[in-house]
Amino acid sequence: MRNLFFIFLFIGIQAIHASQPQIGIWSKFEKELTNENIYANPFTQTTLRVEYTRPDKSILKCIGFYTGGKTWKMRVMPDKVGTWKFTAWFSDNLRKKITGEFECIASDIPGLISADETNPVWFGYKGGKHELIRSFHLGDRFFASNWSDSARNQIIDWLIENKYNTISVASHLLNRRDKNRGMGWDTPNLWDSVKMQPNPDEYAKMEKILDVLADRKIIVFPFAGFIGQRSNGPSDSISQALYINYTVARIGAYWNTLYSVAGPEPLYRNVKQFSMDKVFQLGTMIAAQNTQGHLLTVHNEKDFNPFVYASWASYQCLQGPTTLNLDSLYYGLMGRRNPHQPLYAQEVL
Repeated sequence: MRNLFFIFLFIGIQAIHASQPQIGIWSKFEKELTNENIYANPFTQTTLRVEYTRPDKSILKCIGFYTGGKTWKMRVMPDKVGTWKFTAWFSDNLRKKITGEFECIASDIPGLISADETNPVWFGYKGGKHELIRSFHLGDRFFASNWSDSARNQIIDWLIENKYNTISVASHLLNRRDKNRGMGWDTPNLWDSVKMQPNPDEYAKMEKILDVLADRKIIVFPFAGFIGQRSNGPSDSISQALYINYTVARIGAYWNTLYSVAGPEPLYRNVKQFSMDKVFQLGTMIAAQNTQGHLLTVHNEKDFNPFVYASWASYQCLQGPTTLNLDSLYYGLMGRRNPHQPLYAQEVL
């Protein structure tokens, strides 16, 4: 009889675990929530706050995001195997708490792209796996909705066949319509410049392609950053903070995303769209929301790196020297890098 009790107990425990959602480590846990309150502006009048308790009892704080109607979502990228618990609430209704849990299990994802944990001057993955970044620059077209999935998949197949694991792409976090810089391509228009708020449906289009890249183990470097030159995006600090918070809430759960503050070349001498102080302000905004620990840099002008020791920067993006002389290339890059961080060298040959 005692043995029978333990059999039933074991079956009961197994049933409890089976009823919990199972999420692979480093993948994306997502839960949809309903808020019955009516808001004139749901992007600004309430905040969905979430606290996740990891298996080791440490706490991870994130925010959720509004998707339309009465619906919000919460997302997280679990970084430890075991049982995760969460508590969520809306900032205008502190008494109503939503609780739950999920089981984080092993997966084939190498980890969040990061600094190598053994030698942080190289790229690697959180969790200890090493990586050599081989990046291919794809400009503005890649995330366009008027470019066919079959053409996009052909490019991905070609990248993998030729051992590229990273793409450098501009128009997925911003919408550029300049000649030779996105004109003619329906790239994600994340910011509604009339209503001065995010476009949830446009984010969903962008994330559909991010999901494909994550499944194919392709990393994404946003060379034009969160706030780009000559693009449709927020221009005042309050709107920029809203846009950054919302964007990080949505893409922070992607293991394959690198972050860049602004660009391309935000201090480029002929543009004057950014000042040094503005780039630092934006970098600080992004870092404050970057609770999942994505690498953050800024796309620098050729042979120029004024942000080498910025407190918010965790890797370096350098252009130039443009040369075929490998000694000149080596010393040009080494002389401008932060010696304690990974280096992403772009447009150097």
